[in-house]
Amino acid sequence: MEGRIFNTFYRITKNKVVANILTFIFYKILLIYYYIVRLFLKENLNINREEAFEKVNKVSKKPMKKYSYNKRIIDENIDLSIIVPAYNSSDYIKECISSVLMQKTSYNYELIVINDGSKDDTLEKINLFKENKHLKIINQENKGFSGARNRGIDESLGKYIMFLDSDDLLCENSIEKLIKTAKEKKADIVQGSYYTFNKNGNKFYTNITPTEKNKEISVPGFPWGKVYNAKLFEKVRFPLDFWYEDTIVNYLLARLSNKYVAISDYVYGYRINEKGITFTSKKSKKVLDTYWIIEEIIDLSKDIGLKIDDSIYDMTIFQLSNLLYRRIHFLDEETIKNTFILACYLIQDMGIKDSKNKSIIFRDIEKAFKEKNYRLWKLASFVI
Repeated sequence: MEGRIFNTFYRITKNKVVANILTFIFYKILLIYYYIVRLFLKENLNINREEAFEKVNKVSKKPMKKYSYNKRIIDENIDLSIIVPAYNSSDYIKECISSVLMQKTSYNYELIVINDGSKDDTLEKINLFKENKHLKIINQENKGFSGARNRGIDESLGKYIMFLDSDDLLCENSIEKLIKTAKEKKADIVQGSYYTFNKNGNKFYTNITPTEKNKEISVPGFPWGKVYNAKLFEKVRFPLDFWYEDTIVNYLLARLSNKYVAISDYVYGYRINEKGITFTSKKSKKVLDTYWIIEEIIDLSKDIGLKIDDSIYDMTIFQLSNLLYRRIHFLDEETIKNTFILACYLIQDMGIKDSKNKSIIFRDIEKAFKEKNYRLWKLASFVI
């Protein structure tokens, strides 16, 4: 919440110091209000699971398609496979591909670009680079972001895998820095710093604090800006037809890894694309995938033998409070209530008695799920 408040004040004032001061004052007032009002909030819903599922599924159907993946073959001579899904990416695909092929590196890599049924001249622009020895072009009917990424994983030969969106860029020497770190540190996931940029060329830098973790691994939840040990994908693919499919990064890939390393070097440029899902999804009923994807991934966790532990329990509570409410708050009240009920049952199914998180707001959210207290969940989800 504090981050969103800061961003609002910063957009208004264009001054970080002033924005920080205003954020501190506003958030303290908000917390005082919350600590008073929370004592009087009670609306325990009496809706059964089957009824809630039927109604939410009618508003936005849960995707049920499963991906049958092929066993990967690793070529010991290829250090890295860079996977780029491309759908109607004509405006940016040349710049994206060039940012990879201009890399100076001692490591051998392949660039796999999947033309995912584009209807514009994306393929023609990809073919401008077809003679480059690093490039592998795949054409397929449109299967969506997950289907394209999964095809890239299946076709890849590298010991490590990286995902690059077709409107984004790799920074200079990204491959060298990430793969060198992965090999020297024997890391399963290496994350670098990144910047975002808009159509006016303005850049906003996000510095990643250097870190090494061997347990309780949690990583930034987006798939890009990282290299992954390809062995992490032996049993994992992106769920088909879901929005927010990159939820697997923290729920599955991070938990399968034995070591995570973050470096401060800038490795990735993320384009703020007003045609992308971040902007276009804001008024779509498909935002209910925020809940469906958690349900799906918890099932996937069990399928591949990952335990439901305290860390995944806490992560799920956060996902089904702050993130879920923020995305679905514009929907009708009945749909929000039924989605909340599904979340209550999902939390209950995880079988964790109590969170170790001592935050009052977090505990209130946990209490709201256990008691099906809708009003408390709404306010706490807004504030956290």
